[in-house]
Amino acid sequence: MPLKDRDAYNKYRREKYKNDPAFRQTLLNYTKKWNAENKQKVNEYRAGWAKQDRKKKYAKYRLYEIRKKLKRYGLKEDWYDIKFKEQDGVCAICRNPETGTHPTTKTLLPLSIDHNHHTMRARGLLCWKCNTRLHAADEHGWLEKAMHYLKKHET
Repeated sequence: MPLKDRDAYNKYRREKYKNDPAFRQTLLNYTKKWNAENKQKVNEYRAGWAKQDRKKKYAKYRLYEIRKKLKRYGLKEDWYDIKFKEQDGVCAICRNPETGTHPTTKTLLPLSIDHNHHTMRARGLLCWKCNTRLHAADEHGWLEKAMHYLKKHET
């Protein structure tokens, strides 16, 4: 079937599925029956697809997460790219590239968007180590307590 005809056919099927409850139920029943009869084939297909596509899905998810955070902080979508270039792709504090990896996919994490927890205003991009350390320091009085602890145990 030529691609143009296939596209028209698929559009027709989607419309019919959306508007015809009897057609939708027939298709759902057929799919359930086929999946039950071919359970091993379905499981092998899903496992292979998940393994093959995991990194691509993770990258897409990370992009979604970054966009969501940009929106939360009232920033434009190109802010991350601009800031990344300004910082030469390294952390704003330690000046090292990101080394943290995702525990499941083992893919490199993107630099985190650092922000003031009171004003929600973005400050820069940090590696995960500096971001977690700075988050602890942002908590009221923690830095002073940590300095007191270190001085107390100096030898």
